[in-house]
Amino acid sequence: MLVFQHHIFLDMPNPVWFQILSQTASFGIIFPSGLTIMTVMMYIFRSRIKWNISSMFFLAGIAGWAYGGFNGAQEGWWGTDVYLHNTLNVVGHIHLVILTGSMLFALGLIYSIIPDITKKRLNKTLGVVHLVLTVVGGFGLALMFTYLGFAGFIRREADIPA
Repeated sequence: MLVFQHHIFLDMPNPVWFQILSQTASFGIIFPSGLTIMTVMMYIFRSRIKWNISSMFFLAGIAGWAYGGFNGAQEGWWGTDVYLHNTLNVVGHIHLVILTGSMLFALGLIYSIIPDITKKRLNKTLGVVHLVLTVVGGFGLALMFTYLGFAGFIRREADIPA
């Protein structure tokens, strides 16, 4: 419940104690997320994993989730969030976490389940093409939003000032 507060960090005037609580909740999620990423990476390192399309989607999802988390950590500081909250940087953060993280996990899961359900092998070349296009498009879109946010492009506006 406390982690929800980092989503409404600066959306409305809040007392200082609430901003401190929100910042603490935002940073409270960094340790378990980092521990999860390190645990998965050590598992992959020591497991002699069979690299198929599902595992490649999974690894790309870990990379997107980690980069989105790093991007979100710098927004967790009240001092930087004052400047970045109403910019496209927030949009870039959520696209990194969801589009290049969770969606790549979901696609890897689909690639691992479909052959079991249909009893047919999927074309590996088409799977790799799908992975490359999804990673390039997902990271390209999310990093474009992040760059534009750092450049000062505002969000929630119909007309962007010059």
